[in-house]
Amino acid sequence: MTRQFSVYLFLVFVASSSVAQDHSIVRVSNVDFQNLSTEGFVLTQDQQVTLEATLLEPGSNMPSPTQAWIIDGVSRKIVWEANIDSGSETAGPLVVVKETLRLPAGPYEAYYSGYADWRYTGRWKNVRGIADVVHTVLNEIFDSGNSSSSNDLEDSFDENSDRLGVTVYAGSGRAESNSENLSAAFLENAFLTITGVGDEAYVVEGFSLSDDTNIEVYSLGEVEREGRYDYSWIIDVDSRETVWMMDYDNSVPAGGAWKNRVARQKLSLPAGSYAAFYVSDGSHSAAEWNSPPPYDPDFWGITLKVFDKRNLSSVGRFEYQNVDLKKAVVALRQVSDDEHRSAGFSIKNPSRVRIYSVGEGSSNEMYDYAWIVDAATRQRVWTMRYDETLHAGGSRKNRVFDGTIDLPAGDYVVHYVTDGSHAFGDWNSEQPYDIEAWGVTVLPGTGNTDANFSSYDELSDRNVLARIAAVRDDAYKRFNFELAEDTSVRIYALGEGDDGEMYDYGWIENSSSGKVVWEMTYRMSEHAGGSSKNRMVNSVIGLPAGSYTVYFQTDGSHAFGDWNASAPSDPENWGITIMSVDN
Repeated sequence: MTRQFSVYLFLVFVASSSVAQDHSIVRVSNVDFQNLSTEGFVLTQDQQVTLEATLLEPGSNMPSPTQAWIIDGVSRKIVWEANIDSGSETAGPLVVVKETLRLPAGPYEAYYSGYADWRYTGRWKNVRGIADVVHTVLNEIFDSGNSSSSNDLEDSFDENSDRLGVTVYAGSGRAESNSENLSAAFLENAFLTITGVGDEAYVVEGFSLSDDTNIEVYSLGEVEREGRYDYSWIIDVDSRETVWMMDYDNSVPAGGAWKNRVARQKLSLPAGSYAAFYVSDGSHSAAEWNSPPPYDPDFWGITLKVFDKRNLSSVGRFEYQNVDLKKAVVALRQVSDDEHRSAGFSIKNPSRVRIYSVGEGSSNEMYDYAWIVDAATRQRVWTMRYDETLHAGGSRKNRVFDGTIDLPAGDYVVHYVTDGSHAFGDWNSEQPYDIEAWGVTVLPGTGNTDANFSSYDELSDRNVLARIAAVRDDAYKRFNFELAEDTSVRIYALGEGDDGEMYDYGWIENSSSGKVVWEMTYRMSEHAGGSSKNRMVNSVIGLPAGSYTVYFQTDGSHAFGDWNASAPSDPENWGITIMSVDN
């Protein structure tokens, strides 16, 4: 159901000079089942108020579908909540809760909720997920000893809706309609607000600090011990490091459903550029709650404030761009199922690079992921690992890495591989927020210029003496190369082997004598990723000046383009490559 918009009423009431008389400041009523309504009021001086809420008594083994509360508009903290256990019953299923308390001058917001809290009554007490809800509903329906059902609850609510609500009365104090924004005082020191966030949202705002500054984070979201669903975080734009993230441990109950959490934290941030993010899943948000909402529903999101208003002068705002593709060194994006893509880049001087990669992973293992190898040594310099990724939105298996690494001058090759399901264009569960980024993007790090980077092509590398790659089944290939002087060469070969024997493998012969000077054996190989029979050799040997022929042969199964088991990590290089090390 669509939530009613907040309506703020400010009514002037005048006390008699001789007789104190209670006046109704505001009443929140006409609330629909599974809906929320609110009214606002302002007290111009400290005074005593009386609060009266009419709630619906829960049925047998059923939760109460009504809640009432008041929050302080300045602090956004709750000052009163109706406790159904302290109320007095009236005719029918209604309970009236009446309480008097003293409130300081200021703005307030009164709420009345018609959402059933399915977790905390009867057999619903331990319900947490949708599977528990379905199981418990079935028990309620088919339990002959239970006279109540969820339909009974809604019927009872509709029958008594004209009597449900909360009213605020004041005595000798005054209230006046002198403000249109009850949160204005709270937002006086705010410099960034992402609030009222709906379902399936991905919102980011950039801000800068010219001086070291203490800020306050106020964030409401949906967080459980098992995971985060609607939450926020802040990153340092230059280092890509996460400086703060909302989780279960740094938040407290926010009222309403058990999964509503609120974080109020002080952060000391050095001068720099930052980005604040907020993401939400497909249910339970400010657009439409599926359980009782939090005490401060309008601030579902993140708000950043300074403690001293004078510090606002050190805060700047900018439009944050997650990835500027015009500056990308390598962009392997929109990768589909069963793909392996690669591209190279060169660095003239030692540099920091940013890597932004979105892929698939679960249970501490990645299935669609990226890695980078040093073209000269064939050694991996970076791999996308599950424990270094964050949730990328949608399904929990959508993962994102956004960080930096330092690389020496040299040539590098970026790889990205996907398995047979859940990739760009063919999702088997909820897609990530940044669908087009499924793959990997490499960009210059902060302080680096585009002039320090250039493209690199393995096929045109002058250090490559011979390359037989992407070899298919039943192949027998050879390539000749010359050495004008004694040379150290790197041999990088991928083939198939098992139980001490090789089936797809390479060797080198002296062209003049026909003598084998090197051969790939199982004993010298190591696992090449994927199936255990994928084997790799990456070693350096010395060869005297002369003419040579390199060979590579495969059997009738398990080779590039037709794997009968899991492919190796570097499938395109199934074969053998000889490179000069001296150059």
